[in-house]
Amino acid sequence: MLSHILVVSRGDNEREPLERLLAEFARGIEACSGVLRVHWGENTNPTGLARGYDYVCTTDLVDLQTMRTAYWDHPAHRDLLARLPELCEARFALDIED
Repeated sequence: MLSHILVVSRGDNEREPLERLLAEFARGIEACSGVLRVHWGENTNPTGLARGYDYVCTTDLVDLQTMRTAYWDHPAHRDLLARLPELCEARFALDIED
């Protein structure tokens, strides 16, 4: 299994458009073959270590090959990549294999 983790800072941008985009992405990408689970939400960690990052989206996939093929080319993922820059100040992604 591979977990793809997206961490986003919305900065001064409004919350609602980013949340709507993440919800649309989750609904769309769940139909992608090899996607096991999509989960996203606002950071609730009280430690103060978030460094301005507000949202996390995790996508669990069957394997790395699924991510490199079906996931990356899926319309929901392409739409997320196209629209995310206008709704966030910064972002980064990490992948871990289980």
